[in-house]
Amino acid sequence: MNLLARIASELPGCVATAAIDTRTGAVLSQHIESDDPFAAQALAVAIEAARACERPPRMVMLSERHIQILQRRKHEPHCVFVALCARSPNLGFAVALMSSLIAAEAP
Repeated sequence: MNLLARIASELPGCVATAAIDTRTGAVLSQHIESDDPFAAQALAVAIEAARACERPPRMVMLSERHIQILQRRKHEPHCVFVALCARSPNLGFAVALMSSLIAAEAP
């Protein structure tokens, strides 16, 4: 199972994931679990935020419907992983789990 699919399956309420190369702004890969039009729009916003090279190693954005978690890899800082989840009261768990899943995939 690739990393994006693993994040989508293990992160509670995850509806979409993506990997972005901040050097080029290209979406390297994406995994979408939902056909919700609000999810597609929220993922597009998160991808635009991830394309900015000066962003911190981890960023969490909240909207009325979703949580967007952006996480860079330590050994590959130009690669940003994005997870879009349904709003949930357990934000800390979602951020910690995303971070640990990405760290576990490190070479």
